[in-house]
Amino acid sequence: MHICNFSGDVVALKRGSRTDENVISVLKANPKISTWDMSENPWLCLIIKRLLKLKKIKEEESDYPWHKYSVEN
Repeated sequence: MHICNFSGDVVALKRGSRTDENVISVLKANPKISTWDMSENPWLCLIIKRLLKLKKIKEEESDYPWHKYSVEN
């Protein structure tokens, strides 16, 4: 039996750990975030938008329901 988990590791960050640096660290290990994670977690959406604007991450092509990000140096 195979169970799909449509949640990325980044949503497991606790309230006090939801920083740009911690999100980047998680994305380095697991670069995928689901569409549902983005819509259900406004804090995550704000951080991702900020990191994209600052060019610290870049969105890569990925299959639905995933958003995939690479960390820029």
